Amino acid sequence: MTHSISSQTSELEHWSLLIQPQQLLDYMQRPTETRVLVVDLSPKATFEQQHVEGAMWLDPTRTKTHPPFNGKLPEIQQLQSIAADLDLHHNDHLVVMDAEGGAWAGRFVWLMLSIGFSNVHVVDGGRIAWEGLGLPMVNTKSDPAAPPPASVRGSVFLPDASSVAASAPAVSVDLSTLKELVEAGQVQIWDARSAEEFAGRRVTAKNNGHIKGACHLEWTSLLDPRNHYRLRPDADLSKLLTQAGLDPDRQIVTHCQTHHRSGLTFLVGRQLGLDIKAYPGSWSEWGNSDSTGHLIEQTGVA
Repeated sequence: MTHSISSQTSELEHWSLLIQPQQLLDYMQRPTETRVLVVDLSPKATFEQQHVEGAMWLDPTRTKTHPPFNGKLPEIQQLQSIAADLDLHHNDHLVVMDAEGGAWAGRFVWLMLSIGFSNVHVVDGGRIAWEGLGLPMVNTKSDPAAPPPASVRGSVFLPDASSVAASAPAVSVDLSTLKELVEAGQVQIWDARSAEEFAGRRVTAKNNGHIKGACHLEWTSLLDPRNHYRLRPDADLSKLLTQAGLDPDRQIVTHCQTHHRSGLTFLVGRQLGLDIKAYPGSWSEWGNSDSTGHLIEQTGVA
């Protein structure tokens, strides 16, 4: 069976946020006019040992900003540096994978949406699934394939302050906004941290516990270790959210300590079509703020 370049482009347009490893491999083995860049967020030593042919390594810590609240969106110069290193154009597609089941990948999706770039996909299970399925990898340096001409790729994508200001509020809330929503009872909080952190038994900030009224569903419970740490089926994920007390018809804000683990919960919410935003300040900000003490609880997980 032959595949035309135009059919390849059409297929890409119908990709969902989450794609399967074999789906990506099949696509990469056929000709296409669209630039598809695989971005690998695994540790550098892991990447250098072996990686998907043509993949580019990106240090995942570059998606964060400086302490003490390093889960927040980086400064514009850092965002522009990432886009430039990816040689990003408007019509390109990014496919991201990590080596931990999707937390870094989910944060990367959040970052790209925050700067107004939406052609981004995540390999379900990332490198764990790719390797577990025995799909090919290389252990030598390989450069990404030569990109298509600029006439196909569109103009260079370089975020600026105005594009971030327009895009970021659609996927994030800040401390003051979240405080107002919690005080008014107008939001659901999805806490992706461990049960010990949620209950306040583990000290990670000046104040410990969880945001008043928050629901707890640890990020690792979304992954299926028997299926190469890919996400559980959508129906099972929806059931887990309901059991945790989250209503899929209401807005959800998710967080962890530094919006790393909650990268996965943000990703799952997007995959399920939920109205979900991230609180990137997360507990490192909320738990150390002098204005949130009345909105912190220390009850355990049922």
